Amino acid sequence: MAKKLTSIIFFVLVFFFLSTSVMAQTTIEIWHRGDMAYNEAYTQIGERFNEKNPEIEVNFVLYPQLEDKLITAGMSDSLPDAWILDNVTTGKWVTNDFVRSVNRDQFSDQIMDVAWKTAQAGDGKYYAIPWSVQGMAMYYRKDWLDNLGLEFPENWEQLINVTQKFTNADPDQDGEDNTYGIGLYGASTRGYGYWTLQNFLWQAGGSLIKNTGNGKFISNLDTDATVRALEFLHDLVYKYEVVPPGVSAAQSTEVYSSFQNGLVGMVFHANYKNSAYTNALGRENVGAAIMPAGSAGSFGLGEGENIYINSNTEKYDEIIKLAQFMTTTDIQKFGMQITPSNPVRLSVRKDIDIAKVTNNPLDKPFQEAFLNNKIKYPENIPDYYPIKIIAAELMQEVFLAEEAPNYEQLIEEYDQKINEELENQGVLAE
Repeated sequence: MAKKLTSIIFFVLVFFFLSTSVMAQTTIEIWHRGDMAYNEAYTQIGERFNEKNPEIEVNFVLYPQLEDKLITAGMSDSLPDAWILDNVTTGKWVTNDFVRSVNRDQFSDQIMDVAWKTAQAGDGKYYAIPWSVQGMAMYYRKDWLDNLGLEFPENWEQLINVTQKFTNADPDQDGEDNTYGIGLYGASTRGYGYWTLQNFLWQAGGSLIKNTGNGKFISNLDTDATVRALEFLHDLVYKYEVVPPGVSAAQSTEVYSSFQNGLVGMVFHANYKNSAYTNALGRENVGAAIMPAGSAGSFGLGEGENIYINSNTEKYDEIIKLAQFMTTTDIQKFGMQITPSNPVRLSVRKDIDIAKVTNNPLDKPFQEAFLNNKIKYPENIPDYYPIKIIAAELMQEVFLAEEAPNYEQLIEEYDQKINEELENQGVLAE
């Protein structure tokens, strides 16, 4: 009897292990960018997914230069099953037929519309799943406002007034003339000046590019809105003198440090410097708010990452299942809380109170910007990077001119450059 019982137990165990082995045979490979901390974060997410779906294993692979790696892999038909990358690259993958379309209806209706738009191509289909978003808002010195009896500016006119006071009225009360109103990006290197121009151009009612439909685009620089934006930015530097010297060469490092070190009272970017700023300046002294409004509104530049699915993968259903898991409330929250590197900057879901999840009130305005339609994304052309460089060069040229430049002439020149680039990419409207 004992021998028979032992045999039964043996066969049950063999069956169990064989079943487990069979269930775990499907492995999907996902490439991502970042560093080892990000890889560890993604690995934790993969482990949680595998606990609920033991038949699917997820292998997250780190490539710091992911975009170049994908181009090379695509040319040799060796792309991974899926990858996670900046949502501004959607047009590139669609143009090269690297990605497969997805059905938005398979995912939660709590994912923000603006996030889905970053995955949409000219044919109206969606070619990615939103994973993480971030958008620009304005950091500011609360203590400087309090010291001067001021409120955060709601529009450009008030922005001029506040930045002048920050520059000239000793807001830090140290008795020295050592502060400025706002930090601006002006370098053409890596397109940093684009951040400044794009934000203020949208606020003025303009845009760099216009979508004419059917996957075609045209430069939209030749408008009164562009003149308004460029004049305003030039005036901040030379007429009102509220920007630190060297703006034409200012990259992100210089702008961030100017705020963190107490040189300027305002900077704008996404919500990835909360800890650095509050640690340096005191949590009670740092605030954040939606961008001050131009004539068209309070708009800021959106960024983020999407999940892209290889058009040739045989594991489409498994990746959809993973993407559904990664966009659940629990995993979106988990992705924001992982330290030291959180792969979810802001959740793509509108039903999560992000400030409660992160326990940081500075995050609230960044989410409100999304929920109140104050975030815009660039158009999904095949390769947006050259447009960023052209825009940054225009911004730098304006900042280099101490006397107001001939805006109409400049705009005509750069309007032509954008159209030439669109033509090179095969998407210029006739």
